[in-house]
Amino acid sequence: GRPERMDGARGASGDARHRKDSPESLSSRPFAFNASDAAVLERFAKPGGCDFVSVRGVPSAAALTSLRKALRETHGLPLANVVAQVDNVHALRDLPRFIEAADVVLLARGELGAEIAPEKMFAVQKHVLRTCEKIGKPCIVTRLMDSMCFAPRPTRAEATDVANIVLDGADGLLLGLETLEGSFPLKCLETALAIAREADAVYDYESRYKRQMQFINSKLALHAATSRRLSLETRKEALSAAAVQTAFQIDATLIVVFSHTGETTRLVAKYHPACPVLSLSIPTVRGGTVKWTVEGDAEARHQLVYRGVVPALSAPIDLNAAEETCSVVHQPGASRTDVEALTKAASLGLIAPGELAVFCQLIAGLSTVKVVQFGGASTLGRLTSSPAPELAGDAIADEQVHPAGEFKRTHVSNHRLGHVGTEPNLVEAAARVAEASKL
Repeated sequence: GRPERMDGARGASGDARHRKDSPESLSSRPFAFNASDAAVLERFAKPGGCDFVSVRGVPSAAALTSLRKALRETHGLPLANVVAQVDNVHALRDLPRFIEAADVVLLARGELGAEIAPEKMFAVQKHVLRTCEKIGKPCIVTRLMDSMCFAPRPTRAEATDVANIVLDGADGLLLGLETLEGSFPLKCLETALAIAREADAVYDYESRYKRQMQFINSKLALHAATSRRLSLETRKEALSAAAVQTAFQIDATLIVVFSHTGETTRLVAKYHPACPVLSLSIPTVRGGTVKWTVEGDAEARHQLVYRGVVPALSAPIDLNAAEETCSVVHQPGASRTDVEALTKAASLGLIAPGELAVFCQLIAGLSTVKVVQFGGASTLGRLTSSPAPELAGDAIADEQVHPAGEFKRTHVSNHRLGHVGTEPNLVEAAARVAEASKL
């Protein structure tokens, strides 16, 4: 099969894509992993603490829900996110509910292209991407540059296709056959990254932001008309919208999100803000008198699929370092966590002195959105255990939202992810793997 077929899911009577049943009849039939997939989950995914499980041939949201339940209760993967492949017409007919039930959506163009007429495939692709945008779930697209399996460069049509996928709002690009069996895996990876960066530089972030604001305003208005109390989900939606709107109005360089589960980060990321999002996952300590565990790293890794998001674990802070904090924070309103976040952002090259960051957090029922200005580098000593402790921010809390247009920059691309080190490290890792395979 195609390399995009990862951990498959089938019904009791075989692969769902070859049946003519309606989604309703398919969803009523028991759905479970086959014996081969169950063996893979037990031998590889469970011992390794797998973060994502990709399933194919799933016809409906109900079937996807039963597979998620099986992962948690039967296969011992309660934290694994489900990557649902849209690879059959049944999933398309049930698309909104199908996307709602998934954590990540994988548009398997190779499998889907076998069932959809070629002249309709572009419309299906745009429909899936726009539905994922509206619901707020990340979407990854496959089958990008097949010609690079045997050629050192893609065709012009393939290069344009990859760029259009980025411009249509996809969160990720998945290389399969090109790097699994192709003769130029490293060159293919470099080419895909180069095309994605160029397309991202001209992406219409403003239109995406305005569409999402229309969606959220309609949702909040409907909730206000039907209920007097705001649910936690609605409050998170409003908090995320406020953070992105503030960043848009003041032309902020960075959005910082503090989150336990990553849900607030997902809600912020669905706007595709023009600036990168630093998501600091706050570790949770659990245990008793004998054994203690720290949770939160899995939630941080789950956020790697969100476009424009840089996830990181929040470093522990020395509570005895108050005197050192005072020398860094010049005004009331900026906490030690703010300084830690700016330290991490500076070490990753996400912010420079004098630039603004929008902080977004929901802690103990208190929703907070504030603007903090990064003042530059200073030495904090024990304040943080981030990878570059010699860098820290002179955090100055800004009590007022600056009017739109006060801070203007020439917009080429506000995404500084190329400076984070993710792409170079990815290329270097691929080079090492390719070199080792020759030995």
